[in-house]
Amino acid sequence: MGDAAVLIRVDSRLRLSRAEVPPAVLDRLREATTYADPAHAKMARMAQRNRRLAWRLKGMAAQVQTWAETTQEFSLPRGAFARLRAALRDAGLTWRVEDNRTTGTGPRFTVPPKHRPDPDAADGGALRWYQQQAVDAGLATENAVLRAPTGSGKTTSAIALAVEADVPVLVVVWTGGLFEQWETRLMRELGLRASDIGRVRGGERSIKPITIAMQQTLWRGMTPEFIGTWGMVVCDEVQRAASVTFMDVLDKFPARYRIGISADETRADRKEFLVYDLFGDVAHEVSQDDLIDEGSVLDVECRVVPTEFRADWYVAARASGTPDFNRLLGEMAEDETRNALALDLVLAEVEAGNQVLVLSHRVEHCQRFDAALAARAVPCDLMLGGDEWKGRFDATKRGLADGSLRVAAGTIQAIGTGIDLPAVGRGVLTTPIGSNRQLYGQVRGRLCRPGKADAVLYVLWDRHVHGESTLKFLTRWNRTVVVRDTDGSWLDVSDYNRRQVT
Repeated sequence: MGDAAVLIRVDSRLRLSRAEVPPAVLDRLREATTYADPAHAKMARMAQRNRRLAWRLKGMAAQVQTWAETTQEFSLPRGAFARLRAALRDAGLTWRVEDNRTTGTGPRFTVPPKHRPDPDAADGGALRWYQQQAVDAGLATENAVLRAPTGSGKTTSAIALAVEADVPVLVVVWTGGLFEQWETRLMRELGLRASDIGRVRGGERSIKPITIAMQQTLWRGMTPEFIGTWGMVVCDEVQRAASVTFMDVLDKFPARYRIGISADETRADRKEFLVYDLFGDVAHEVSQDDLIDEGSVLDVECRVVPTEFRADWYVAARASGTPDFNRLLGEMAEDETRNALALDLVLAEVEAGNQVLVLSHRVEHCQRFDAALAARAVPCDLMLGGDEWKGRFDATKRGLADGSLRVAAGTIQAIGTGIDLPAVGRGVLTTPIGSNRQLYGQVRGRLCRPGKADAVLYVLWDRHVHGESTLKFLTRWNRTVVVRDTDGSWLDVSDYNRRQVT
């Protein structure tokens, strides 16, 4: 193989000639980018408890690999660059890089727009210190995950990064709410018209210097010309890219910059390794506590409300690995006592002069709350996902903004991500999120915007169903957690736990 430096060609991936790299090094690189599939491991554990599930293991791959090879070439995802260098270095090899990434063939702004992070300020405002650090980190690393809590202004950071890079930018989102938020923010912060913003959504495909694309539309097909259009690909809520199928889509882009942004890129299925392989490591992060301390976001007090709801069948099924969560949600939506408890929380906050979000997994559950509030002459409406609800969703959002509505009831899917509701300071979470820290953080993020005196999220705790695990998770995820006592007072969670022990 000689002593010549190994050539690393970089485009959409890191590419090596197999003839230049010792087999032992290739084996190390395969191992470094091969992962146990958490879904297979979970199913294997469940099958041990319930042999009837063993058939599901058939056809499930036990591992996920992100390396690829042909007879001539070995390739890795771009996020594995540090692992590649370490493997070569430890083998006593040197390397040289041939950078074939593209700055994009797409349109650029004739004159880059001036970014105004705070358009209401006379001078347009400025980035906060941590936003500027995020921009600097993205420009320096070019392949990175940028992590910041919901409500901290990640979109503003990404817009600033796009302007600074001055290349054609593709922004990938996964919901209509995020799509529209990006449109609104680009118009507001860059002074763009709607016609200045590109759109790849459904049957629409217009290419502009900054273009927003729905993840699902990209999955349905891309041409080589489209793939080469971009100098930067930004993936909002980057954890959604951590599927093998969508990774295959993003992995095709040779754009110079590949940036993922999220409040929390980890996943309930533990496949965030795909995020890191695609985008690289976390290059910048700022903590929730830091932002609370400086007043950039509010500390959302978590108020836990115990219920007497029971679903013994669900507890038994969970022990055997076959819980039916949809059936559980259905029974919760039909439980009058549980619904009345949530409704009382909403009515008390409305009477205190606060606006409230009511969140559930189920559309019909939201409709039930909306009807109950309307019957009590409380100005309320629905915020549900899907094209059939879009007009009403937008009208409800405007009603919350101008104060004509006091309550909005919506699904966690529709409201939980990508919706700016700065005036709303109260939320009632009526169905369980379980151990999903990321989803909980998104829900909390709807309430943490500054400009209000305080913020509170009520969580119905079905203790006979989920036990103490709910309190343990909430205590980890929140700075302030209190539990409602039998007399209606609020106990700090630590005091509550001590009392349960004694």
